[in-house]
Amino acid sequence: MKLVSFSVNNYRSITKAYRLPIRQSTVLLGPNNEGKSNILKALVTALEILSNLKVYKIRRGRIQALSRDLGGYSWDRDYPISLQSKHPAGESVFNLEFELTNDEIDQFFDEVKSSLNGSLPIQVSLGKGDPSFKVVKKGPGGPALSKKDDLIAQFVSKRINITYIPSVRTYGESEKIVSSIVAKELAVVEKQEAFKNALAEVAKIQAPLLDQISKSITETLRVFLRMLGT
Repeated sequence: MKLVSFSVNNYRSITKAYRLPIRQSTVLLGPNNEGKSNILKALVTALEILSNLKVYKIRRGRIQALSRDLGGYSWDRDYPISLQSKHPAGESVFNLEFELTNDEIDQFFDEVKSSLNGSLPIQVSLGKGDPSFKVVKKGPGGPALSKKDDLIAQFVSKRINITYIPSVRTYGESEKIVSSIVAKELAVVEKQEAFKNALAEVAKIQAPLLDQISKSITETLRVFLRMLGT
């Protein structure tokens, strides 16, 4: 599955960047402070969200995430400041067009139970509420695909593995990159029943000790508060 174009609306300094072509090697050229880094960050944000969808469910086009900072997006920081007062419910919109090989088209049919002509356009929107995901396929097959967002999200997510390494890498940034890679892998394991059962057993073993600590702290506070009262 190959990303062939990318568009973004209302992200940081970018109000609109339409169908930027993506190739095996892509170079962004332009003067300083013209938005090159923001375009790259927008692309990374969108791809990170798609790669995480294997962990989350999609209901009625909305990603059911545990937190709304999925992909590291913050509305106050990332939605254009100049538009925030005028559009308090505004969203940053990312459009990614993927091209599938013949084998991937067959896999898509097996997993999603829908035909595809090789082009898969995806739209991700981020705002103050839950992120949204949808297929923006035009033509007679578009409505049918839009009803299978969750299956398509799983199909796409399993085929994306992104690691963004910035040009300037402090110790802290390097640590974040490694932590992010580990967290992505563990997120898959954490959905497994064996892992959930193990956590439940650990919690059961810890319960008496935590209860004892709670009682000890409570008694210490009572003594301390009585002393303050005198």
